[in-house]
Amino acid sequence: MTRPVEKYDLLLTGRILHGHKREAVAAALAKLMRISEAKALELLSGREQTIKGGLEHAAMGRYVRALRDAGVEMRAELAIAGAVIDCPCCRKRSLKQRGAGELCRVCGWRDDAEQNESCPDLVVPGRNRGYSLAQAQQQFAERGTLEPLSYVPNVLPLKKRITETLVTLLVLVYCGYSLWRDALFLPNISRSQSSGISSFTLHGVEAWLVSGALVFGVLQFSVQVIDHYDKRNNEALYEKIAQLCQMLMWVCLVLWLGAYVYLDSGSDWRVLAVLLVVGLILLVMAVVVYKRSKNSY
Repeated sequence: MTRPVEKYDLLLTGRILHGHKREAVAAALAKLMRISEAKALELLSGREQTIKGGLEHAAMGRYVRALRDAGVEMRAELAIAGAVIDCPCCRKRSLKQRGAGELCRVCGWRDDAEQNESCPDLVVPGRNRGYSLAQAQQQFAERGTLEPLSYVPNVLPLKKRITETLVTLLVLVYCGYSLWRDALFLPNISRSQSSGISSFTLHGVEAWLVSGALVFGVLQFSVQVIDHYDKRNNEALYEKIAQLCQMLMWVCLVLWLGAYVYLDSGSDWRVLAVLLVVGLILLVMAVVVYKRSKNSY
């Protein structure tokens, strides 16, 4: 049995790719599609719309390459055979007719005659998972599905919550008091192994940088505790906040190390120049690693 040929719909998002100018993109799009520049600017107005339908894979690839070269942001969707009408929920072309009880194969909304744009807040028991059309549109826009929420929130044991909260409060109070006195006492750290001194006190910029590292370090604990009490499905947000705190902690530590070396050299400008070059190299490496990790997902 011959496998049916897959066809695609090509949609413009209404936005341009980063690094391109709107006027130049509009001119290139007008030339590519053989339309006026005014019509091309209308296609770049921020509203998603289909420009080509029923394209086979090879033709779709040619259009995608040409539009990408022109600086246009677009995406391709697998076309549903016989579908000519947009679903009222996901707004994808997935229905053959409206109000006939047809099930959308993209979002799962059943398009009955009672639940439509004229009564968006109507809820019909036992139909469409108990959503009104307005609720279903919002649910699909936020989560990309109408399936009920099913996840297990992050949970921390009570002992760990108490410990992390107390540690955070202790560090915040200690750093705040130390900065007020302009004297941050650090035990078990020695600048000189021959001196036999096992602790020292930081002042000024060094005190502020080390205090910042300590504060951002313990704030990671606070984020975990807050996430425990927040039962919404937003663990990814707390994870990003914790990663940001960790990054800022390391930034403060690196800056403190640089400040210590600079001050210990007698404020030699040559040492400062070397530190700036090393810092720039580390910054570039961090940006490269971040971009690679982001593209790997």
